[in-house]
Amino acid sequence: MNTEWLREVVDRLLDAENKQNIQAKLTQVRDHLQQMIQTPQQPQHQTQFAASLDQARKSFREFLDAFTPPELKSFEEIRASQAFISNVIAEIDESVRQNPMTPQVTLNKINELLSKRDAYLKGLRELQTRLREIGIEPRKLEPGEAEVGILIPRALFQSHLAELITELRALNRIIRAFSEIATGTVEPVEIHQISTSDPVFVFGLSMCTIAFFARVIKWALDTWRQVEEIRKVRAEAQRIPAFTEKDIKDTFDNKIEQAINAAIDAKARELMPPSEKDTGRQNELRTELRWALDSVLARVERGMTVEIRFVPPAGASAGGAAPTETQAVDTLRRIAPQLEFPPAEAAPIRALPSAEPPAP
Repeated sequence: MNTEWLREVVDRLLDAENKQNIQAKLTQVRDHLQQMIQTPQQPQHQTQFAASLDQARKSFREFLDAFTPPELKSFEEIRASQAFISNVIAEIDESVRQNPMTPQVTLNKINELLSKRDAYLKGLRELQTRLREIGIEPRKLEPGEAEVGILIPRALFQSHLAELITELRALNRIIRAFSEIATGTVEPVEIHQISTSDPVFVFGLSMCTIAFFARVIKWALDTWRQVEEIRKVRAEAQRIPAFTEKDIKDTFDNKIEQAINAAIDAKARELMPPSEKDTGRQNELRTELRWALDSVLARVERGMTVEIRFVPPAGASAGGAAPTETQAVDTLRRIAPQLEFPPAEAAPIRALPSAEPPAP
């Protein structure tokens, strides 16, 4: 994580916290529980405690909903998950259920959670101030801009520069194919940021190309979720001595290959239907598209993740943007929050395609 990205992550967390004011609402829950303990004969304190807990639960849900799955994952790099992002309301609910006759236990738990979050909040605010003082500013997208952050797992390049260059060449060819199909031209790919130990390359592209990319990534995730059921049965069969490696391959691996190939064929037809005036370039593009879909699938299985950020064009909500831009914004709004990636497979099933598409 570079310093610009760090500043951006800190700003996102603090903006969401300030908007929902979680700490103040947890303090209110604590105060109402304390009143309930001190004057148990007053039923209004129980009602106030329940109401404040409901309000805190709603605000915390909205706090988490403000982040995409890739953003939540990036917060792990600054140890925010346990100290700040963990579901404190669920912990309070669990304590109430387990200690109905001893509310002091729950009060102690809330005080502990408040103290932990308060210390983390203080550190975040101090860090934000220090980064601002030394001139570290996050890159802000302008209206109509979009960018895609692609994490390349080290398993794909073995920490070798030559292999990383090969991987970047493959990504460039994938993006070129998507761009040409989405916009009719091969647009330049701008490098906005490079960061983290498992490198994340943040590329700037048109809204339409990134929306096309988002559709492919969502398809890849859905495809692997469907294949996962076969994979689970395969893992169970491997524990049965009667199944040889050949049996496993013939029964399950071939089935997985067939399912993936069928998914690639169907998606390619959806994304680039036949044209009445097919040209040689369109035939080449179909070949490149199938290769790109296969390449994305294989990389997602190996741990590649994608984060998409965008700012709608000015006037998009009022119909001021071009129809294609409006459609792209709608696609990104729908898909970006759904991009939740599974852990990388230790033993990938899908072979990694070559770094260049095959000749048509």
